[in-house]
Amino acid sequence: MLLKSGAKERLLTGLSDARSALFFEQQLEQWFGIGDRPVEGELQR
Repeated sequence: MLLKSGAKERLLTGLSDARSALFFEQQLEQWFGIGDRPVEGELQR
Protein backbone atom coordinates (compact mmCIF):
# COMPACT_ATOMS: atom_id res chain seq x y z
CA MET A 1 0.00 0.00 0.00
CA LEU A 2 1.32 3.44 -0.89
CA LEU A 3 0.18 6.14 1.50
CA LYS A 4 -0.44 9.76 0.54
CA SER A 5 2.66 10.67 2.57
CA GLY A 6 4.74 8.46 0.26
CA ALA A 7 5.28 5.80 2.91
CA LYS A 8 4.80 2.17 1.94
CA GLU A 9 2.98 -0.44 4.05
CA ARG A 10 2.83 -4.17 3.33
CA LEU A 11 -0.74 -5.52 3.50
CA LEU A 12 -0.31 -9.17 2.49
CA THR A 13 2.57 -11.61 2.43
CA GLY A 14 3.00 -15.24 1.53
CA LEU A 15 0.66 -15.34 -1.46
CA SER A 16 1.24 -18.39 -3.63
CA ASP A 17 0.96 -16.69 -7.02
CA ALA A 18 0.61 -13.39 -8.87
CA ARG A 19 -3.06 -14.03 -9.68
CA SER A 20 -3.90 -14.04 -5.98
CA ALA A 21 -2.07 -10.73 -5.49
CA LEU A 22 -3.93 -9.18 -8.42
CA PHE A 23 -7.27 -10.42 -7.06
CA PHE A 24 -6.63 -8.83 -3.65
CA GLU A 25 -5.44 -5.59 -5.28
CA GLN A 26 -8.62 -5.35 -7.35
CA GLN A 27 -10.88 -6.15 -4.39
CA LEU A 28 -9.25 -3.56 -2.14
CA GLU A 29 -9.48 -0.92 -4.87
CA GLN A 30 -13.16 -1.72 -5.35
CA TRP A 31 -14.02 -1.83 -1.62
CA PHE A 32 -12.26 1.45 -0.85
CA GLY A 33 -13.15 3.25 -4.08
CA ILE A 34 -9.50 3.56 -5.10
CA GLY A 35 -8.75 4.11 -8.79
CA ASP A 36 -6.25 1.76 -10.39
CA ARG A 37 -2.99 3.45 -11.34
CA PRO A 38 0.52 2.25 -12.00
CA VAL A 39 2.83 2.10 -8.97
CA GLU A 40 6.57 1.50 -9.09
CA GLY A 41 7.42 -2.11 -8.28
CA GLU A 42 3.96 -3.56 -8.90
CA LEU A 43 3.45 -6.85 -10.74
CA GLN A 44 3.13 -6.66 -14.49
CA ARG A 45 -0.26 -7.67 -15.86
